[in-house]
Amino acid sequence: MDALLANLCEEKGVTPLADAPAGVEVTRRSKDGSSFLFLLNHNAEEATVKVGPEYTQDLLTGQAVSGVITLAGRGVSILSN
Repeated sequence: MDALLANLCEEKGVTPLADAPAGVEVTRRSKDGSSFLFLLNHNAEEATVKVGPEYTQDLLTGQAVSGVITLAGRGVSILSN
């Protein structure tokens, strides 16, 4: 089933929002020209997620982001552009 889904996505040009490991949910929301990336780590252990260069700030911590973010186990992050 994974191979079928991967082939369909490739055929249709569907690409992931971020390079996230299994167990990390990635969702994008846009409003008024701004884009927000929601990252939810459903795993007990920390996870590293590669995000695009357009996301520059973690809104929950106020810290700058530069392409990679590490989420704590069960951690959440909201990134803005």
